[in-house]
Amino acid sequence: MKSTMQRIVVVDDAEINRELLRNILKDSYVIDMARDGEEALQKIHRHERETAALLLDLQMPKMDGFSVIAQMKKDGLQSKIPVLVISGERSVEIEDKCFKMGVSDFIRKPFDASIVRNRVKNAVELFACKNQLEQKVEEQNETLKKQYRIIQMQAEELKQAKPFNKLMMQYRSAIMEVETKLKVLNDEFTLTYNRNPFESVKSRLKTPESIYDKLRRKGYPITVKNIEKYYGSKSNLTKAIDNISFDVNKGEFVGIMGASGSGKTTLLNTISTIDKVTSGHIIINGEDITKLKGNKLNKFRR
Repeated sequence: MKSTMQRIVVVDDAEINRELLRNILKDSYVIDMARDGEEALQKIHRHERETAALLLDLQMPKMDGFSVIAQMKKDGLQSKIPVLVISGERSVEIEDKCFKMGVSDFIRKPFDASIVRNRVKNAVELFACKNQLEQKVEEQNETLKKQYRIIQMQAEELKQAKPFNKLMMQYRSAIMEVETKLKVLNDEFTLTYNRNPFESVKSRLKTPESIYDKLRRKGYPITVKNIEKYYGSKSNLTKAIDNISFDVNKGEFVGIMGASGSGKTTLLNTISTIDKVTSGHIIINGEDITKLKGNKLNKFRR
C-alpha cells in the first residue's frame, strides 16, 4: 500500500520533531526523514518524481534551511516540490524572507496534528494542480508549434497546388484550428468540472482523410465521365468509344482489355490528350483536361 503513496521528506535536526511529524502524516504519505539539509537534498534527488512536499527546519547544522531552498531553486526543484517551513519562529522578517524565496507555507511548533495534515494536503494538491496545468500548457504549446509548422509547409505548397489540393489543405488547416481550440476547452473544463462536454463535438468532425476518400470517390485523381469518340464525317461516322465512365483512385491499377479494334488505344489517347473526345469529360486532379488549350495543354502533356 505504501508504495502507491506520495513521499514527504521531513528534515529537522531534532529527532523528536521528525518523529512527531512522521506519526501525524504516516497514514497518508511515505515519510522520508533527514537530519540536515545535505541529507534532505540527497533524498529529494533520489526520489524526485515521488516527492510531494518538503517539510524543512531552518536552523540546522552543515546546511541550513535557507541554503536548501536556494539549492532547490538552482536545481529546478522549487517549482515542482512545495516547501513548508517547520518553525517556532514568528518573526515577520523571517516569514517575509521565506515567502520571497518561494516557501509555500509554515508549520508552527508545537505541532497541531489537524493543522499539519491540512496544510500539507493543501500544499501538495495546489502544486499537483499547478504542475498539471503547466504540463497541459506545454503540451498545447507543442501542439500549436507543430500545427504552425504544418501550416507553414502547407502555405508553401498552396502556391503550387491546383484548386482541388488547395481546398483540401484549407480544410485540413480549418480542422486543425477547431481541434486545437476544442482540446484547450476540453482540458480546462475537465480539470475544473471533471466533465468533457466538447468531445462529442470533436468526434463529429470529419477527418481530412475521410474527406479525401469521399472526394476520391467523386473524381480524384482520375474520373472518366460519359466520353464518346467518333471518327469520320456525318455521312460516315464510326464510333470508337461508346459512353465510357470509370474512376481511378490513388494507388489503384487499372487494366484495359478488349478485342482488337474495340477502342483501347483510342481511350488511352484521349486520356493522355493525344486525341480529343467528341463528348464527355476527363477529370484529372480536379481539372477537366478536355477543356485545356494552348499553353495549359502543352504544360499538362509535359
